[in-house]
Amino acid sequence: MKVNVKTVMLMVALMCVFMWLFGNALSDQYFLTQWLEWMPTLFVFVLLAFISAVLAWMRAWKHIMLPASLCIAVGLWYSMYENKLFVSCSESGALRIAAWTMSHPKDEFATESAEFIVNLNADITLLSHGWTVRGKPQITDWLGTNGKKLVRFPFTVLTKLPPIEIKPLIASDSIHIVSFTLDTTEKIGKPVVLWAVDFPSSFSRSRYDVALVSKRLLQEIEWNPPDIVAGDFNMTTDSAAIRYLFPQLRDASHLGGCGVMASYPRYFPIYLIDHFLVSDEIDVASYKLINPLSGRHRVQLMEIN
Repeated sequence: MKVNVKTVMLMVALMCVFMWLFGNALSDQYFLTQWLEWMPTLFVFVLLAFISAVLAWMRAWKHIMLPASLCIAVGLWYSMYENKLFVSCSESGALRIAAWTMSHPKDEFATESAEFIVNLNADITLLSHGWTVRGKPQITDWLGTNGKKLVRFPFTVLTKLPPIEIKPLIASDSIHIVSFTLDTTEKIGKPVVLWAVDFPSSFSRSRYDVALVSKRLLQEIEWNPPDIVAGDFNMTTDSAAIRYLFPQLRDASHLGGCGVMASYPRYFPIYLIDHFLVSDEIDVASYKLINPLSGRHRVQLMEIN
């Protein structure tokens, strides 16, 4: 039986796009579809571009229309929705907040990381697993006598703003959530309740199960609703698990994002798994991701009014 190469390439293109669409439509509410959702859009785009180029080389003009059209559609989705490649990052806000998942050797890069944090000069800096870095003299000098190092579980908040309350919410089953309330009245006219989160990254664990467990644990305690939730979610931007856990919050990358909206892996970012979620009362002036030149995650930087 003779194999029609052109037909096979078309089938491969359609199958790839179908799995990508299926994963994005159902998101991570099911264990199987959560891995289809993690299919990189850039991979789909490159595959479609390659198939279109091969068909053009073969002069198969009748076959090239479909993969070429799909390639353009996926490229627009990647550059304009998943990322904000044509959006300027010029706008600034009254309050500058940074969040960095520091999952890399702390001793080896601690000095460089501390200098990066100081140069970033955020009003609030949230570090996950930043144990060694927070003790560096550069950090202490930068904070001065009025600065604070607020430490709970794996989180460290560095700030010169007065803390009002620190309340651990969850430390169970590799799920960590801590509520930090800071007096940001001089900056934005009201205090801010910041929830720091760190969710499991295991490949064998359902992301939706993490959301279910987290919500059940939160229902057993009292807490103030967050204005901002930040940290390493290990969930994608349009995650059903995030929508279930924080239905009233919006992703800052959609509100004020500019540039590449991917935080992991740092050296060639594909996934946005670190997030800033904000309430309707928060006006996001800008949101971007910065390469700190060390570690596995890029740094989130958000400015709000």
